[in-house]
Amino acid sequence: MRTRVMLVAMLIAFAAWPAFARAQTPADESAVAQASNLLRFIKSNIDKMTEELDTARKNQDVKKSNCLEARLRDLKKVYQDTQALNQQLREAAFSRESARISELAYKVKNNQDVAQQLVKLVNLCYGQINEVGGFTETVEEFMGQAPLSDETDYGRVRRVDEPEPLPPEYEPEPVSQSEES
Repeated sequence: MRTRVMLVAMLIAFAAWPAFARAQTPADESAVAQASNLLRFIKSNIDKMTEELDTARKNQDVKKSNCLEARLRDLKKVYQDTQALNQQLREAAFSRESARISELAYKVKNNQDVAQQLVKLVNLCYGQINEVGGFTETVEEFMGQAPLSDETDYGRVRRVDEPEPLPPEYEPEPVSQSEES
């Protein structure tokens, strides 16, 4: 009886060995955890930005909408890319492909940097609303939209809509010999 129990225990151990061999290492678990944490970070910022964009649209705040729309779209792309990387990372960790894991972890780190930069850009844009030379006002001026209020120094800036006329004493030099005669 005792030998049967021992034999059954050994068979179970040998049958379970491949599952134990495929267990993730601490480095693999760390990479997967980093990707999962990044997904939570990006998702919370997407939710926050979406709520702020809805509020800005309700209040017809064009400047805040301009700050948010493109960056929110980019952040959603980073989120989708990170979801795919997370899935690939889990598969690589399960099959213990260390080279693939480090490659994917590097891409996740790059996505983390991009996501943090996008969040910083939104905060920077918010801080520069209604500042002279602020990001939003510079874009509006470049696109030809007048600022919404005259509280800024734009009233003193002369906008060029038409070229200035040439002074009367200006005579252009001839371009070629044939124009001289």
